[in-house]
Amino acid sequence: MKEKPKEQMVLDILNAWKATPVQIASLVSKGSGNTEKRERIALILQIESALHVVFNNPDNINGFMNFRNKHALFDGRRPLDVVAERDIHTLKRIAEHVKGMALL
Repeated sequence: MKEKPKEQMVLDILNAWKATPVQIASLVSKGSGNTEKRERIALILQIESALHVVFNNPDNINGFMNFRNKHALFDGRRPLDVVAERDIHTLKRIAEHVKGMALL
């Protein structure tokens, strides 16, 4: 069976996270070129992979990015809103945070 292209996998992930079309465009299309787009795709895949380690419940895996979070990175906001509104550095910080959760 042929594996999906990474960009399609990310679109499927973002849809599972219930990202809006604006958020999807912001996360996948924002940036200064192909290098940043590839990095954004890799970071989203890393977040999704870590969520599968942290949670075994599909509702939590898919819902984490949409749940309000009191961690300092999110300040009571939804992680998905934060990453969609800010730059790639914030996406990196959130990916590191979620990967760190997987190590606990």
